[in-house]
Amino acid sequence: MALKKYWIVPANTWLVVILLFYVALWLMCPQEFIPSDPWYYSKRSFAIIQGLGFGDNYIFSHRLGVTVPVAVIYSLFGADILTTNLWPLCTALMVIVIVWLALPDQKSKIIGALLCLTSVPLLKNSVTLFPDLIATPFMAFSSLLLFRRKQGMGQGFWLAMPLLAIASLFFAFLAKESAYWVLPLWFFALFSDRKDHDFALLLRRFYWPVVCAGAVLGGSYLVFCQFVWGSPLAHFQAVQNLTGAHQWSWDKATAMALAKRLTIDPVILFIRQYGGILSMTVLGGLFAPKSIKPWVYYTVCCVMFFWFGSTSFTRYEPMPIFERMTVPALPGFYILAAYALANIAVPSDRKLIKLLCPVLILFGLSGIPFFEYLNSWKHEELLETKAMSMVQKEVALHPDQKYLLIASDKRSPESMAFYFGMKYPDNFKVVYGLDLTEQLLADDIKEAFLFISIQRSKYLESQYHEPNIDKEIYRLGLTPLFQSDEVVLFKTSDKAQLRTLMQRGD
Repeated sequence: MALKKYWIVPANTWLVVILLFYVALWLMCPQEFIPSDPWYYSKRSFAIIQGLGFGDNYIFSHRLGVTVPVAVIYSLFGADILTTNLWPLCTALMVIVIVWLALPDQKSKIIGALLCLTSVPLLKNSVTLFPDLIATPFMAFSSLLLFRRKQGMGQGFWLAMPLLAIASLFFAFLAKESAYWVLPLWFFALFSDRKDHDFALLLRRFYWPVVCAGAVLGGSYLVFCQFVWGSPLAHFQAVQNLTGAHQWSWDKATAMALAKRLTIDPVILFIRQYGGILSMTVLGGLFAPKSIKPWVYYTVCCVMFFWFGSTSFTRYEPMPIFERMTVPALPGFYILAAYALANIAVPSDRKLIKLLCPVLILFGLSGIPFFEYLNSWKHEELLETKAMSMVQKEVALHPDQKYLLIASDKRSPESMAFYFGMKYPDNFKVVYGLDLTEQLLADDIKEAFLFISIQRSKYLESQYHEPNIDKEIYRLGLTPLFQSDEVVLFKTSDKAQLRTLMQRGD
């Protein structure tokens, strides 16, 4: 009787509870600002609400599916780490809903949502502002509507389905170019429908609205690009401009490294990310019924395009082995795995055993790795955030006194504005150590902070050949205000020491 009551709980109640649990986990998850790609998206979003436009013709500026929603959030709630990552959280919740909608019955829906709830890749990507997760639910939703195109033909709202499908795919493209990974599904669907007895109706009520709406959206976007960046093909030019310019570009790699990239490295990456869930995905794909079968093709397309696709139009340049770039395949993995788990046949007449078996397998394959990830949070220190909070407090405590922060790397003076709501207060200036001038020191500076991000300095030195002046700051002999293996913060009121640093920089 208890088991029957368990399943009598309305399906939507389970979904709402799981979504609320996910939000709670997201709020508890350590979130620290990343002064690389997320900083650029954050900066562009803030510039949009300041009326400064959409940026130069660089690929990140074109990812309006990332920057515009974040700009709206900033305009409503201000800029901080939570509002910056709020849009990735929303798209993670959308992934859970899409997995739920794609599965055929309550049992598989609950298992699919639990897989998402205990997904380390999903949670990791929901606390960083990267475009991959943002594009994912729109790619998946567009595909879901494509797979159900015949169900909507006889409904009074039949036009909504094709319009939502193409609009969702277009928005995925605005977030990241990998939206094209699902295009083969559309061609395959059209090819398979040509022998359908309702093909004429499908053309009229689905495919032609998709083509017309796609033409309007595409044409409008080309006009927008012409107006903003001076060329209707600016987006594609921006993609092409990066050919050979990435730090991971394969023209700099050995033949052996490229061979591993196209063979074993993606396998290792997927296993590291999803572990035993992949075995359930394969089982789900092998035994999937007709209603689930299209998700096999969705998953294969995403995996194959990540594995063998190119990021350049003029030469073969595979994607780097970055975990976040596999996220578009995640909905397919979990839909197929959930179906397999929900339909595991247990040789027992006892309902409790039949119910617990898939739950225990789910816990072993997904729950244990997830709890290990949760346990790692207590060892994760937000070092730069801690150091900058000390600076924030002192600057805010004495608004009538002037402060200076000297950074040992060239990137920090701009990116640290994030900790001050994207705009430094009037009594606070931040400068790169080699840009320190006598004029800056001549100001009525009460105290100066000196900031070192050890990994950032090393990275900028190795990848961009920027001078590393960490040692120059250490030689001043100052006592650290905050010190760790990654971040060091000093404070001094001795301008003579700072002039020594300025002279060393010269």
